[in-house]
Amino acid sequence: MYRKVNAALLIGILFATLAGIPLGLTAWPERGIVSLPPSLAPIAFQLEFDKIFSMDMVVILFTLLMVNLFDTVGTLIGLCNKAGLLDSQGHIPAPSRPSSRTQ
Repeated sequence: MYRKVNAALLIGILFATLAGIPLGLTAWPERGIVSLPPSLAPIAFQLEFDKIFSMDMVVILFTLLMVNLFDTVGTLIGLCNKAGLLDSQGHIPAPSRPSSRTQ
């Protein structure tokens, strides 16, 4: 909530979109504002299993691994901070067993 306006983010998105149309940064949708998504028939079930063991797949898997890792670590640190579980240096104390609580 920005300046006590509940829909400030939505209003900002709409304003930026409408301001971008005359500047040529965005275009008015061809199908109208509300429409069904395009058909998936051209790409549905067009899997190429011979590409699974390629270097491109390794890069994709590594990228997803890093995104997942940093998302999880950030959530863990944020929750520990909010719960007051961090020590004086901001580190998460190592538990003596997996489900122990430190006070």
